[in-house]
Amino acid sequence: MGIVTLLVGVALIWLARYTFTQRQHQLAEARLKVTWPAVTGTITTNGLEELEEESTNSDGSTETSIRYAPRIAYQYQAHGQVRTGTRIHVLEDPAYVTRGGAQAVCDRFPLGAPVAVHVGPTPDDGAYLDGTISEGREKAMAIALAVLLAGGGLVMVVVGIGMMVSGGE
Repeated sequence: MGIVTLLVGVALIWLARYTFTQRQHQLAEARLKVTWPAVTGTITTNGLEELEEESTNSDGSTETSIRYAPRIAYQYQAHGQVRTGTRIHVLEDPAYVTRGGAQAVCDRFPLGAPVAVHVGPTPDDGAYLDGTISEGREKAMAIALAVLLAGGGLVMVVVGIGMMVSGGE
């Protein structure tokens, strides 16, 4: 059992490094996308979607939580064609815990309003509306996740070694 615990701990440490590296890569890509030129577009859809998420508690019971996602679509012209986009943020479009948080995003992009649409250099790059990057927050979240995973992994490695040394293989 000690070897399994040790291996799981090593896997968690590897996962910590992998997720941290991936997040740094995503931030670097976002910094490049912020330089994309903007064209004028028009908001064609504005609404909220309720997302139900089920989770299982430690006692086996299920719990349903609701999150809210702004659903914004816009039309713009780029690369010689009229296109439609749905991406709001340069990073990812999060779901919100409160309806008010998602509604605040919807309020920024009223139906029919003209908007600046940031368009990638090739048709496959897509587009987005909001180029705000909270670098400090993003880095802090990446570091926190990496520390949690690596810390848990390190504890498991130590426990696994202890089990192996004490004969619990």
